[in-house]
Amino acid sequence: MDEVVAEKVVQRAPPLLLNEQQQAAVECARAPIRVVAGPGTGKTRVLTRRVAHLVATGARASSVLALTFTNRAATELRERLEGEVGMADAQSISVGTFHRVCLTMLRDDVEALESPIRKGFAVYDQAAMIKLCGRCISGKPPVGLGWDKSEVKPARIQSVISSLKNAGFDASTYAQLTAEGHGDRIVSRVFGLYEKTIQQRNAVDFDDMLSLTARLLEYSEETRVKYAKRWRHLLVDEFQDTNGVQYDVLKLLAKDSVFVVGDSDQAIYGWRGADYENQARYDSDFGATLLKLERNYRSAQPILNAASAVVASTSRQRDALELEGRAGTLVPSVVELEDQDEEARWIADVCVRAEGDVAVLYRTNAQSRALERELLKAGVSYQLLHAKGFFERKEIRDVLAYLKLLVHPKDDDAFERVANVPPRS
Repeated sequence: MDEVVAEKVVQRAPPLLLNEQQQAAVECARAPIRVVAGPGTGKTRVLTRRVAHLVATGARASSVLALTFTNRAATELRERLEGEVGMADAQSISVGTFHRVCLTMLRDDVEALESPIRKGFAVYDQAAMIKLCGRCISGKPPVGLGWDKSEVKPARIQSVISSLKNAGFDASTYAQLTAEGHGDRIVSRVFGLYEKTIQQRNAVDFDDMLSLTARLLEYSEETRVKYAKRWRHLLVDEFQDTNGVQYDVLKLLAKDSVFVVGDSDQAIYGWRGADYENQARYDSDFGATLLKLERNYRSAQPILNAASAVVASTSRQRDALELEGRAGTLVPSVVELEDQDEEARWIADVCVRAEGDVAVLYRTNAQSRALERELLKAGVSYQLLHAKGFFERKEIRDVLAYLKLLVHPKDDDAFERVANVPPRS
């Protein structure tokens, strides 16, 4: 007789309570909304609950599109939605980055666009883009321009072409700008050959995913209506990090129910074409209602006061927030030191005198070397998180083994380590 297995009941944790501002954002009208979410104010929770609220109040899950800035954020949002609306509805909701969603539309409808690109196109990542730029620069005519890659750097040219595409230019419009005396002739010539070659190969690059989709939605009314009917509710995370083409895609897709979350004070991707002024454009184009999240759950009030003082000095237009955090008495201080070695010694001295654990944050892994050296000198034990210690890296251990052999020629362990480093035939 077959054994009957009882269905496993998944116990969900009760949802966290929302504060008054969060609740207002979640339950606001199905209209153009812009939420200014300060750091640590629970914007992802609000975005998730907003989707759940839409579904709970009658919206079909398949009619919701949530756009994120990174794949990681998309994965986190989907996982949270599973806990809010259940597995079936969560899988019906469209969640992804602008690039992923645009690629999906191109895969299905690229032939509605007057373009040499056909279905089944290849996708070039950044490495392939740089390689193709190099071929266009140094290849013999007509394949390339026959230039010296040491003088015309492929990576730099690719970066400029990428920025131009994100600003809405293609090779022909930039060539026209250059002819009028406003562009770079070298970039223009490489751009033209690059675009011609990639189209001949039936391929698109990372930036084409956005620009071609914007053109597709603009010039194919049938395609635009198709997706506008599919996605009646649009939500965008990290809106301050969108670029001009991404904003065009949103504007072409959106109807009435649009919900964007962002904060111009957290705009850090201008070097990649992001434009925080899209927030002002959105307010003007959509007549958006502005809501704010100001209760910070991450930092103590003195930290928030210091951060607010820094960003208040900027000359650009911003949405003023009165961030409220938990109580705290330690006031942040700024210490100016001569160089990284003096900085490391100062940090080590603080660690020696401190009561309890100390966290040290740095921007790049290369900065750990000086810190580790001074902490070892001071006899301070430490643990590196998500990184390998400078003195634990293979190349450093190899060099140290050579130095040990110079001092102790009979050190067998050191000899075994470097006997074939570098490899010998």
